[in-house]
Amino acid sequence: MRKRASTSAPTGRYGFARFNNAVILPDGTLVYLPTLTGLRAVIATAAARRPALGDRVDVAALMRAVDVPLASALIVTGAALQGAPAIASSLLEGTPDPDQLATQVATLAAMPPVTLALLGVTPGGPLPRPMTEAQEPGADIPPARFQIALLLPTQAAAEIAADVVRERLETTESIAVRRPWSDFFASWEVRALPDVPVTVIELTFAADVQPSIWLDLVFRRDLPFLAW
Repeated sequence: MRKRASTSAPTGRYGFARFNNAVILPDGTLVYLPTLTGLRAVIATAAARRPALGDRVDVAALMRAVDVPLASALIVTGAALQGAPAIASSLLEGTPDPDQLATQVATLAAMPPVTLALLGVTPGGPLPRPMTEAQEPGADIPPARFQIALLLPTQAAAEIAADVVRERLETTESIAVRRPWSDFFASWEVRALPDVPVTVIELTFAADVQPSIWLDLVFRRDLPFLAW
């Protein structure tokens, strides 16, 4: 099935160039892609005519590490979590303080290099509501959680990463808005898995924080507690 977006329709303006090709897979999954070539690749993968991303050993390890359903997720290389761009940005702001720069470099070095990462959010609230309605979600809507799985080079590195992430969540803050992580997350759990070199981070959003913020944090590269 192919669907073309129209710029004259309200929904078409929203989906133009992103949702103009669609297919319903045999399991009922509805897939939208910006190109017909990409859609054909998805169909071929669903029909087992080409390998799936989840067949990769590294990706499969991350998918097994997150044992709860996700409403949305991203898989990124470790380079997407590197802290070097933040340091480079600070250098452009003026004459760098050598001591501060050395501290930033040393702080990043405490985190082992991340090979691959899965970041996603579980279904749940709080949900956005019109101003005329109560802002609290219904009792039947569970709280959403931000799920992160990091693939590290070794089991020892995964254990070190867990300690570093746990300490940074307690002591660091958002780079973009200079607020502590406790303003965004009501609680968190960090652990290294015993049988694979994976560190798992599960964060519960604060009561007044929309779960959609997880994408803002990813795209702003505002996850310093994962930086290496």
